[in-house]
Amino acid sequence: MVEEATYIRELLSKEELLSAFPIMKQLRTHLNEETYLSLIEDMKKEGYKMFALYAEDKVVALSS
Repeated sequence: MVEEATYIRELLSKEELLSAFPIMKQLRTHLNEETYLSLIEDMKKEGYKMFALYAEDKVVALSS
């Protein structure tokens, strides 16, 4: 049996945040990528952080 590699990591770069967009889009259907990134950048100024659960190097869940 092969174990699936899972880990949690804070999303810091634009690329990491964009990799999480499909999951966020399921929850916030009104967002597009531009609005999503803009909102996150604004919230980061107030201490907002986003974390992703990865399974086999793919984002499968988010927490913030």
